[in-house]
Amino acid sequence: MPSCQSRPGARRKRARSPASQASRIRPGAGIYTISLSAGAWVDVIQDGHFLKPKAFSGATDCEGIRKTMKYELAASRFILQVSGAKDAQISVAILPSE
Repeated sequence: MPSCQSRPGARRKRARSPASQASRIRPGAGIYTISLSAGAWVDVIQDGHFLKPKAFSGATDCEGIRKTMKYELAASRFILQVSGAKDAQISVAILPSE
């Protein structure tokens, strides 16, 4: 499981909202699934570049998961920025894809 530390993130593509959070994470190389428990904007930045998801799903019939994205990550730190969540608190899971 990647370690996670909250720190100010890179300049985001969208305006910061009161419910914004950025974390720096260092994974092993590979494809990772990032899942959110509620709808929100997600930016993934690695090596100074915003990454585009390889796949995306907006689940509406799965309790506990609202949004899932897959990203191909290098074995270097990346920044995960979450903003625009309507819920006061959301859960985030980052797992290697199978």
